[in-house]
Amino acid sequence: MIERFGKTHTVARKPTRVLLLIGIGILLMFVVINLATRVRTFQIFPLRSVVVMGNNILSTEEILTLTGLSADQSLLSIRKSVVLRKLLRDRRIASAEVIKIYPDKLKILLSEVPGRVLINMGKEVYVSSSDGLILKKLDNSGEVNPHYKDFIEITLNEKNVDIKVGDYIGSILTREAIVAFSGMKVKSPEIYRMIDRIVVESQGITVILNRRADPVREVYLGFSIDSEKLEKLRAVLLVTRKIYGNTSSHVYIDLSSSYAAVKLKES
Repeated sequence: MIERFGKTHTVARKPTRVLLLIGIGILLMFVVINLATRVRTFQIFPLRSVVVMGNNILSTEEILTLTGLSADQSLLSIRKSVVLRKLLRDRRIASAEVIKIYPDKLKILLSEVPGRVLINMGKEVYVSSSDGLILKKLDNSGEVNPHYKDFIEITLNEKNVDIKVGDYIGSILTREAIVAFSGMKVKSPEIYRMIDRIVVESQGITVILNRRADPVREVYLGFSIDSEKLEKLRAVLLVTRKIYGNTSSHVYIDLSSSYAAVKLKES
């Protein structure tokens, strides 16, 4: 009798022990998950603030988006080389420096590509670098920002021109004009100051000079522009100013070929 009771008791306790072990295992798993979550939540040196300096073209929000930084990161885990590489993917950023300031701050110092040109395309106005990189699109407030008063202004009348902020302008002719007149502004400022308007259209490049005084000169440059043509422009302008300086003539100058053709229209 005692022997039968012992057997029954032993068989009944085996499944109970297995269930108990399974329950303990599940409990331990929840404890481990909870601890892992807490360790992740309470980071060592968590990133609290990002200071961006030197940005005039890109907004701070754009910079933060480029870096991909988030508040749940530890300052220890942030690799400065990775952040720098992400920033320099944007062509508008010339150089950058990333500085960690413990316990919780990251500082980003930027040097942006400078704007030199305003491109007027219908009702839209864009800021470009001296080699045709589109830096930003201005708003339509109509206000003239003093910051742009010394910029080269180009009116773009070509159709179907691709303009994308952060990329080079799609018009090769406009890009050539930007590069050429940016160089003229530095090398021949006395001639550049005479220019009132630069127009790029499907028929080529036209420059309007001295629009507010006599004589007014309109120069057609054709479908190409280089340093040789600009030097020819400089010489022709000096000559026509000497010859027609005391008249009210509207002088048309064609520099699209190897020689200069001059026509007059009396006002």
